[in-house]
Amino acid sequence: MGRCIILLVLLLGGCAQKEIPFIEINSVPPPFDIDGRYPYVVWVNGERVSMPKKDIVSLVNKIGKENIKRADSKDIHRGWLFSHLKGDPSNEFEQKQRSESQ
Repeated sequence: MGRCIILLVLLLGGCAQKEIPFIEINSVPPPFDIDGRYPYVVWVNGERVSMPKKDIVSLVNKIGKENIKRADSKDIHRGWLFSHLKGDPSNEFEQKQRSESQ
């Protein structure tokens, strides 16, 4: 009985330490969406994920198009060339501030 409890604690402890992925879906602004062929990009933990369009559209339909952030005209690249989570890779100052605050 004691060994079962220890095994259970070890198993559950290992599960509790797993990271929950952060999934980000953003729209690609025209004309960069190539006439609607690439309407969205998917990011997982700040890294771009290559997925077939049909899978991305299915995911968007489950989430709802109204919940997908549209490109901001002030910073048209944010969200589709780089994720909102990681920010612009060319902005070293912002990267340093982010890493120092963590």
